[in-house]
Amino acid sequence: MTYSAIVAFDYKNFCPSLSRTDTKTMTIQDIQKEVDEICVWFDQMWPMDKSMVAKHIPVSWMKRSTKTVGRASRRRVGGVYKYSIEFSKEFLNATTPVGFHSTILHECLHCIEYNGRDGWSHTGLWKSRAIDITNRTPFDINRTVQKSEITPEYQKIMMAKYKYNIVCECGWSCPRQRISDSVREIANGNLRKRYYCPKCGSKNLKVINLV
Repeated sequence: MTYSAIVAFDYKNFCPSLSRTDTKTMTIQDIQKEVDEICVWFDQMWPMDKSMVAKHIPVSWMKRSTKTVGRASRRRVGGVYKYSIEFSKEFLNATTPVGFHSTILHECLHCIEYNGRDGWSHTGLWKSRAIDITNRTPFDINRTVQKSEITPEYQKIMMAKYKYNIVCECGWSCPRQRISDSVREIANGNLRKRYYCPKCGSKNLKVINLV
């Protein structure tokens, strides 16, 4: 790796916001600043079909209660995608500082485009770039928030919102607000083996009652 490439991968040179540990006090304006810094950093690290900075990705708080910590959206305008990112204020503020920044990086990766490919799914381009960041920084970019990034406050919010939690022995979990077909079948032993963990592929799932 060349010296310039090493410098480019040093997030501290481009994203001072990623070093903040006072994440509970960060406003949506602070998060916008962090996203803007990340876009500059991404442009330095990787070739892009369109500069991340030029995309002017706006951020906002989610207006409705959801179990999603962050969510990228896109719409096609004049033949090109326009991206935006929403965050759940209560869940994002209830993660650890590493979890907070990892979530923002995760959503920014959904907005990358290169060589006719994009980062919209959690495979392909998104996955390869996520591995790059995880290997070179303190941040762990995964499909879902990791156990190490969850605080007691996060768990308390989760329990107040959801009645059931589908869990796997690998640590993956999926909270549910009501009895659905999947909750009912897994609670009865997942006998038809229709449901599996998206993280490890195991069909040994369980349902935990949160109330």
